[in-house]
Amino acid sequence: MQIANENQFQALQAYVSPVLSPLTIGRYDADKQLFPIEMGEKTKQIFVPIEKAQHFKENFNTHIAYVEGEFTFKNEQPLYNWSIIMQTEEGDKYIFDRGQTV
Repeated sequence: MQIANENQFQALQAYVSPVLSPLTIGRYDADKQLFPIEMGEKTKQIFVPIEKAQHFKENFNTHIAYVEGEFTFKNEQPLYNWSIIMQTEEGDKYIFDRGQTV
């Protein structure tokens, strides 16, 4: 059984590949509890509770970003649901992007 074709994987890879590039963190918005994270030419917002914001930023270069996903089916069509996650050394996980590829 073929879950997804090569074009679908290439489209997903093109979208999430900047996570393998250096990430930069912007200025924290305390009202919204969001940090902007720049991934190549894209900027995404990541929710970080205010009580963890300073520690999160100070230790930003030690965090690990990775893609996590799973295949599901909807109306007999394969779907790949994915998230880009940033994990701290303490094990806290923050989702800063997610999507679905058909």
